[in-house]
Amino acid sequence: MVGLLGSDFGGGASQPAFPIYQALTQSRDKQFASFVKQPVIQRESAYFLEEANKVQTVEEFINNRRLLSVALSAFGLEEEINYLGRIKKVLTEFTEDKDALVNKLIDPRYKEIATTFKFDTLGTFNLGLTSFLTDIVDRYKTNEFEKFLGEQNPALREVEYFRRNVGKVENTFNILGDKVLREVVTFGVQLPQQIVLQSVDKQKALIDQRVDITKFKDPEFVDKFIKKYLILKDNEAAQQGFSFGAGSTAPNAFAVTLLQGAGGSVNLLA
Repeated sequence: MVGLLGSDFGGGASQPAFPIYQALTQSRDKQFASFVKQPVIQRESAYFLEEANKVQTVEEFINNRRLLSVALSAFGLEEEINYLGRIKKVLTEFTEDKDALVNKLIDPRYKEIATTFKFDTLGTFNLGLTSFLTDIVDRYKTNEFEKFLGEQNPALREVEYFRRNVGKVENTFNILGDKVLREVVTFGVQLPQQIVLQSVDKQKALIDQRVDITKFKDPEFVDKFIKKYLILKDNEAAQQGFSFGAGSTAPNAFAVTLLQGAGGSVNLLA
């Protein structure tokens, strides 16, 4: 399974996902608040808030690596920092033009960042709004926290994204068009990866046969679905003979204390 981190489950997981998620549900807000106090998060957030409204042109913003890095991370597109030509087209071409690159990319995050910044029609106008900059920084912090979770186990980042976004879907095609939602749903209902060889309509029918997507509007149902997904992923790893914690390098110091909300029962260094 390839997730947002671009690594498969067996290669990237250092901790079992389900117990960490259990602890996370008990103290998510507290743990998030602790995470965003890290110096690097504080430093980059402050830089964005102080410097973004000073740029004079869209080109200047895109060419400022620190500003662009925060903006891209806010939409889970941090890897695009290495593809400036592509992201420049995404951000500057008119989104109403059917031939614009952003309208040819399947991943909805590209359209979201383009329509949020509105560089194509408003130029740098939004960068002068404190409320806009604050929203981008809040999104950045959320994504960085989810990236941290993904370092412990990629499935954790995926379910956090799923939890935030699945309630917005209007139909099954929305799920199929988003690689993370698609992964969580299809694996959660135990559909084989080979369904991608079927037509989109057939894939939709297969999903609809196994889950009523209207239930994803219910947070309680979403939580149960996530737990099922994580248990399945942990079981899959165990069946593949994967040993959690194997091959780990120097520990993340913050991870020593984070996610021990369940009476210290979850230790990321175990």
